Amino acid sequence: MERFYAKYPQYRIQANHRIFLNAAEQDGGSEVLTAEWMELQLDSLGGQLAVLLETPAEGLDRFMSENPWYACEANRQIIAQRVHDTYETVQQAASVLQNQLALDQAVFDEVSALREAEERTALIEEIVVDYSPGRITQDIQRNNLQYQTIEALRSKAEEIRERKRYRQMSTLELRSYLRERREQAAPAPVELPAEITRQQITQMPPEQIRALIQRYGKDQVDQRLGYVKPEFGGTTRNVNIQI
Repeated sequence: MERFYAKYPQYRIQANHRIFLNAAEQDGGSEVLTAEWMELQLDSLGGQLAVLLETPAEGLDRFMSENPWYACEANRQIIAQRVHDTYETVQQAASVLQNQLALDQAVFDEVSALREAEERTALIEEIVVDYSPGRITQDIQRNNLQYQTIEALRSKAEEIRERKRYRQMSTLELRSYLRERREQAAPAPVELPAEITRQQITQMPPEQIRALIQRYGKDQVDQRLGYVKPEFGGTTRNVNIQI
């Protein structure tokens, strides 16, 4: 099998490994699972097999380039061994092995600072361009933004992007989107305590009932009073609820 994956590294995926195993069981058992047999199955199994966009070696090189604080031979060997044993991608293996990998803290701090500086510059430019088309006004705004935290800049930029998304939506899409946002942001309603009975509510002064509705919601108060919402055009009716 390893000879097959050495020749065709683009097929070294856990899902493909299982497909080959299942095909071997149907073709006489695991003893037929050789590099030559696997190569012969490529035509028949081609439609089922996934193909890596990059080989494990390419993925390992890219991972080390994107995460230079992990770039050492020991880490390469640890990740490569897990990829070999588990058929995971490099990213999957590195995520599992994160606590075992050696980290160069100085490189990490240096790269993080550089990337944050690049992000700050990009965010500021995105904000000032949206703020005004005038160059002088942009320069003033750019200077003001230099003192903002990276979190504040990210928040301002996200507001701009969200506003642009709104402009691209139809009226119906915008209403639906805003309704979903409100529903997601709305806190879970507080449950009306059982000790607040129907009789107590009917004896409360109006301002106390309004406070009750504000805290627990009109639906819960109506339900406790025994009011049922009309269905299919019916009228509201009062139900004798024993509380």
